[in-house]
Amino acid sequence: MSASIFHPLRLSLYAILSAADLGLTYVLIRQGHGEIYESNPIAEAWLSAYGWAGLAVFKSLIVLVVAGVVAFVSLSRPRTGGHILTFACFAVAAVVGYSVHLTFSQQVHARFLASPVASAEVSPQPLLGIMPGNNMVEHHTRPHK
Repeated sequence: MSASIFHPLRLSLYAILSAADLGLTYVLIRQGHGEIYESNPIAEAWLSAYGWAGLAVFKSLIVLVVAGVVAFVSLSRPRTGGHILTFACFAVAAVVGYSVHLTFSQQVHARFLASPVASAEVSPQPLLGIMPGNNMVEHHTRPHK
């Protein structure tokens, strides 16, 4: 059995990207003030049921499943197994890239875009003698992780 069927470099990259995904998920959810959540419903279920250790186990199981599938496929078609692993790396890299974007976009907004004047509490002022009421609906969006 050749070591090349396991595609060690790509498998290592996949494991590192998965660990980065877990780390960024932790940072974003902890510092997201309830506006960021795990958007993968299965991972969210593991996180809700078993906490962060459970999510780490889930992510580790996914790495093992992908490694097993790639090894099985690579026994008869090594190039196809490598392509599957390459696709898996790109998929997790896209998630990690989006998480990095969320991390930095919040920091940039908090440090450079939010002016102290805009964030100050302002009491409502009457407009043409009409006082704004509470009948306006506020829409909040929650970025997906």
